[in-house]
Amino acid sequence: MKKLFLFTTIMMIATTIFAQVAPLSEDELIMPDKNPALAFLFSAALPGLGQIYNDEVNTGFILMGGVIVSSTIFYIFSQSNRDEYIPLTLTGLLGASFCYVYSIIDATYTASKITNENMRKRALMRRKYNHAYEYDINNSTFGVDLGSTQNGMILNLSYHF
Repeated sequence: MKKLFLFTTIMMIATTIFAQVAPLSEDELIMPDKNPALAFLFSAALPGLGQIYNDEVNTGFILMGGVIVSSTIFYIFSQSNRDEYIPLTLTGLLGASFCYVYSIIDATYTASKITNENMRKRALMRRKYNHAYEYDINNSTFGVDLGSTQNGMILNLSYHF
């Protein structure tokens, strides 16, 4: 009885150890897709919001801060009628415009880059995990197709004669 219990315990432990699935590599991790049009609209509404949508939170807050500081400089020095403040007024205007335009371009580009990278990773994973085998037995074809989807594995067996 002790031998049977010991054998069963060893088999359960061995099965558990060898049944583990290898973790995904860095190339197999897929971020959620990002819509470039939505990133464009977010950045057009509020500079930096498109970067936050693309999970670039630090960049988004830096661009928001740049627009706020530049707009404040522009507003303060444009209220003055003194000629020596014209360069500072233009600096504020150019800084705010640059941050605004850069925010829109960067958010749109990054969203399309994320989506294209995800498409590439999905194609590589399909190529890596989809396997099809065909066997010819007495002029009959027996096919096995092992594939994967987002929800799990697929096993298709077919026999043609």
